[in-house]
Amino acid sequence: MNDMKYPPVFLLASERSGTNLLRRRISERQDIYFGPSPAHFLKHLYHREYVYGDLFEKENFIDMINDALSLCYVHFSPWGMKVTAEEVYDDYTLQFELRNSVLLSHYLQMRYAQEKGFRSYFCKDNHLFEYAHVIRRCIPDARFVYLHRDPRDVVLSQLKRTLMTGSVVRISEMWRREQESCIALRSHLSADSVFSVSYEHFIENEDVALEGILQYLGVKESGRLKQEAAKEGRGMAEEWANLDKPTIAGNSNKYRNEMSARDIRIIESICWDVMKELGYQAESRHRPSLSGRIKMYDVVSGEIVSRFMRVFASLKKSDYDWRIRKERSKLLKRLK
Repeated sequence: MNDMKYPPVFLLASERSGTNLLRRRISERQDIYFGPSPAHFLKHLYHREYVYGDLFEKENFIDMINDALSLCYVHFSPWGMKVTAEEVYDDYTLQFELRNSVLLSHYLQMRYAQEKGFRSYFCKDNHLFEYAHVIRRCIPDARFVYLHRDPRDVVLSQLKRTLMTGSVVRISEMWRREQESCIALRSHLSADSVFSVSYEHFIENEDVALEGILQYLGVKESGRLKQEAAKEGRGMAEEWANLDKPTIAGNSNKYRNEMSARDIRIIESICWDVMKELGYQAESRHRPSLSGRIKMYDVVSGEIVSRFMRVFASLKKSDYDWRIRKERSKLLKRLK
């Protein structure tokens, strides 16, 4: 299964940074790496491996496989691969001595990519910066792409999501922590293991940015499998509605027209040092101060707003969308 010439690639990024756009564009531009809809295997399975017991007991490992497959199928964009847990178990145990969530995730994504006609995969799952070191231990030749976006536009985008907190403070602190993790990984891993690109450069110079990424991956541009790649992630997720459209150049600095000066100051106060490291110019000449009273007010009011948004959003969902959301919610609760 492993193609040593084309090791898997893992995306290090915060949500709302153009991750699904990059996943789709890479899949469309070449015939080696396929980006499946994110199943978020490690986010849900890595820290609960102990719950399954000894994974060298077949029954226990089958339980984990069933949960992993559920993450693929109980999904807004379900995988098109149909396989049973027994089939996965038999094939996996022929190829790997170790049994863990990292290698199981690797096996499923590689199998799916190969069924689609590709040779390897581009993994966009959430929070991969938390698992990069264990990924490298299990898959020594794994490679990484670090994608970052201006925190002010990230916060603005997150505030529009119904299932996200309405607190500017909390989203800003989350962005800062996640970028610090990615920057630390970039400095610790070898130079040929991590490729960095900004969302702003990507949308303004898509062809140039993609050419750089493909050169890093050692693949040539080709559209032979474009139609197959474009099917992935279509239709189900409302937030992916623009993936079938051309990339929107100029879709940056939206915060200047849509965000209050107060919120911009909060973000810059929290993210100041990391913004400078990543080359994002602050609106303020000096780092703004942020009092404890302002932080507390923002967190409390943000949670109140987000609760109302969730209730309102639930009334707008289609029957299909609501059913999938409920099934996914039940699955994730069981995996906690």
